[in-house]
Amino acid sequence: MRFIVFSVKGMVSMGNKILLLKRSLDRKYCRRCWEFVGGKVETFNIKKDFIREAKEETGLKVEKVRYRGILFKRSVLYKTIFGWPAWHCIIFVAASCTSQNVKISREHMDFKWFSLWQTKTLILTPETKYALKKYVK
Repeated sequence: MRFIVFSVKGMVSMGNKILLLKRSLDRKYCRRCWEFVGGKVETFNIKKDFIREAKEETGLKVEKVRYRGILFKRSVLYKTIFGWPAWHCIIFVAASCTSQNVKISREHMDFKWFSLWQTKTLILTPETKYALKKYVK
């Protein structure tokens, strides 16, 4: 096990809408909550990792990937070899796409394009809620 787990989450937009995915029932963390597209960092080329994750989770080709910020917190899922909670470093990016043809993976049970005001009524993962408040104007 690692001491720090890295992941990348992205705010994919099309026009004035943001794509959110609803976590499936078999997920250990935040079942049925809405979240941004993303997953584990594999190559530490953040742009490349996010493009890969977006393709895997949604089938979308994203472009104009740009850095937005970082959230560093204790992980609720991962532990170190000593049994201590690992740290989770979430790198937030923003990207755009031109297609609405989303094909979600088994990790998610639904998707929808939301306007910013619509996101205020949703049950979001804590990381998504944080990023919307901090990085989306």
